[in-house]
Amino acid sequence: MGTAMAVKLYQKGYRVVAVYSRSLSSSQRLAEAVGAGVHVYNDAQAVADNSEIVFITTPDGVISTIASETKWHKGQGVVPLQRRGLNRGT
Repeated sequence: MGTAMAVKLYQKGYRVVAVYSRSLSSSQRLAEAVGAGVHVYNDAQAVADNSEIVFITTPDGVISTIASETKWHKGQGVVPLQRRGLNRGT
């Protein structure tokens, strides 16, 4: 879901600046799909440290773990996406 959404945002003119996946090859494929200037990071915290808005597109059972283990910055947008529907928060 994350790759498809990032590609669609990119096609609509939004800039994707950072990606992370458990699989480095998945991160690299996504970075190639959304143009130059995308940085592939080794963990979710690095993405949070370098992004204004973060989409969490992990399986539903992992969203709360990622969200609670990440140190978010004041004013940062965090959008956890669940398969059972969009669950938005900041």
